[in-house]
Amino acid sequence: PQSFSAESYRQMSAQVYKGMQALGARSLLVISAMPESGNTTTAVNLAMCEAAVGRRVLLVGGNMRRPGLARIFGVPMGQAGLGEVLAGQDPASVVIEVAPNLSLMTSGAPSSRVFDRINTSRTDEVLAWAREHFDLIIVDSPPSVVAGEALALANKVDAAMVVACAWKDQRGL
Repeated sequence: PQSFSAESYRQMSAQVYKGMQALGARSLLVISAMPESGNTTTAVNLAMCEAAVGRRVLLVGGNMRRPGLARIFGVPMGQAGLGEVLAGQDPASVVIEVAPNLSLMTSGAPSSRVFDRINTSRTDEVLAWAREHFDLIIVDSPPSVVAGEALALANKVDAAMVVACAWKDQRGL
């Protein structure tokens, strides 16, 4: 918590939240162009910063192809999550509190992670439910160049943050 990286995330978090407040935005998609660019790391750290200042945060695993949130928080990989919710399960039944003010909805069990369900009205319903129960919803996305559902998610949330990896991601992406 005292590292340069932690301080950088806190400063970023303050600016992102300020910008979202100005727009009245409550849901944020964290997206990158290519895999391994750091969007999951950014989403997790942003969520932790916001939870640390007392905001009720829901971190959602929107990456159905290569989910990483369950591993980061030590949640079993078969844990029900977004996939099951998009198939009709109650959102409240899959949310796990992983830290004070920070809740997690994983991407779900491998058999339920049908990314085609993201571009449906059910995703809108889930986000509406989340807005009623949380101050901020942060959605971890798959990379946009390799997964079309990333752009579908971008159309469902209030705001998006693009994460680029220095000296790796090219400007045209």
